[in-house]
Amino acid sequence: CVVRKRRNGEKPNEKALFVSLRRNPSTGDEGLAAARAILKTKDDKQNLGELEGGFGQFARLSWHGKSAWRGASFSNLHLAFVAEQFSENGALAPFVEGEIPMRPLGKLADFGSHTLHLHINHEKFEFLRISDTPTKHAGYYPGHHRRETKVAHKDTYNIAESPHCWLVPYPGCERKAKNYFANAGRIVLNQSFRFNTARRIASLISHPVQASHYWPIRLREESEERLKALTLWLNSTPTILLVAHMAQSTHGAKVGFSQAAARELPVPDLDALSPAQIRKLARGFDKMVKAMQRGEQLLPLTVMAEDSTRKMLDDAVSDALGLGDLHPLRAALAREPIIVSRWAERGLNEDSI
Repeated sequence: CVVRKRRNGEKPNEKALFVSLRRNPSTGDEGLAAARAILKTKDDKQNLGELEGGFGQFARLSWHGKSAWRGASFSNLHLAFVAEQFSENGALAPFVEGEIPMRPLGKLADFGSHTLHLHINHEKFEFLRISDTPTKHAGYYPGHHRRETKVAHKDTYNIAESPHCWLVPYPGCERKAKNYFANAGRIVLNQSFRFNTARRIASLISHPVQASHYWPIRLREESEERLKALTLWLNSTPTILLVAHMAQSTHGAKVGFSQAAARELPVPDLDALSPAQIRKLARGFDKMVKAMQRGEQLLPLTVMAEDSTRKMLDDAVSDALGLGDLHPLRAALAREPIIVSRWAERGLNEDSI
């Protein structure tokens, strides 16, 4: 992206021009030709199109008021354009039929803390300890401190779980613990993860929890059906599209999903859906849980196009919301560098680099 300060009296442009080159120019002449093709798009009335000479794609995307420059998320700018349109009007055309009412997650839910590990292991902030027996305070604490939980981060693929640990406050910290756990939630949303190893984006916990490296979410109008409906949606391919579009890339396929981005994340407006649609989504969630209990698993996102369990999940979402076949969207996402990671393309293990 190239930006400059506005001149005196100049109004801000609500949209920025993003360009995705299919290849780097190999000569000076090719570079000049690519630059000319990009400059020509200034007068183009289209919001999405091909650069002259076949150098790549261009798209005009909204940036004003957004938490990040989202147009750089995908090599296929068609996906970025569709993600933006989906956020604004609930339509995934041309990949998917249908339209659904959308609303930012922050309008439906409140968020807890993702720093539980500090309050258990960091001397400066510690006011909780692990309990051997269940207590009224529960935590979701996967993988980052395996010695306590015996659960590795990459083992987390279920969309329904129990707390990973029970907690008690140290003497004199009871009021602090009460205030802290008042913001606990039953849905946990990925806060920091790798797209090339992740299997799911969110999970529904049997008890309200505070979490480590996950955002706990508490619906303001909460029922078991609404919790299940939202959790199913948060693991669907449309959510993966939006999270990839909004997340902050850190290294290869690793991304951070800030609370600001999570609050902006568009989700179906549960208040605008019919009771029948919410019930269908909840039944789809129950069907997925039973399938996982039989041994079926969500595979890593890198193979989402061939994952029969993920297809089952998407089909349940489509059936409830009338979205049609989500396979074309899954297939397009599975080819994206942010999902595959440049290390995976070379046959390398990203964790070892």
